[in-house]
Amino acid sequence: MNTNTSRAGNAVQHYACGIATGQQWSLETDGTFRAFDKCLSIVGNATANSSKVELANCTAISGQQWQARPDGTIYNPVSGRCLDDPQAITTDGTQLQIYDCNGLSTQQWHVPIT
Repeated sequence: MNTNTSRAGNAVQHYACGIATGQQWSLETDGTFRAFDKCLSIVGNATANSSKVELANCTAISGQQWQARPDGTIYNPVSGRCLDDPQAITTDGTQLQIYDCNGLSTQQWHVPIT
């Protein structure tokens, strides 16, 4: 996952792995993923398939709660959906979404455990 700027409302996108600051996310004890002191958030706190994700100010809403699961998925418990690369479009800049958890490679993420 990547965000190009630290501005709230910026899309969270697929990018090849690298060392860019926008690719350095941390899973916090409160269940949020953070970059630039902002949270990975479902746009509009939506719960439907294909709802997009963005960088947002952290407000503890349900669309900012995530679980890194042992199968490599990043799960939002309120929507019951997983962080997803839509239609396996691996083109840099593709905005990520939530979608039914399905075990496909489009939902596999590497979350280092610290």
